Amino acid sequence: MTNEKLESLMEESIFESKRTTHAVRALVRFTLIEVTVALVAVVLSVLLAFLAEELTVGLVAGGIVLLLGGVFALLDGWTELKQSGPRR
Repeated sequence: MTNEKLESLMEESIFESKRTTHAVRALVRFTLIEVTVALVAVVLSVLLAFLAEELTVGLVAGGIVLLLGGVFALLDGWTELKQSGPRR
């Protein structure tokens, strides 16, 4: 095998490794954001329900946090996942 062929194989291996890293990061980032948002939503819901003495206020606020956090997690995950796509 020539030196150029080995270099080419190494570059391809590095590129594929980066693709895999981005795919794994997309899953991990999405999951981490979702878990964090869920915890924040639960804490916020409970606090507002106790402070306002009305369960509906806490549920609405928690639902809004879950919805916005879910959208953010999806956008962030898709952005990271696009970076793991095949060579252009």
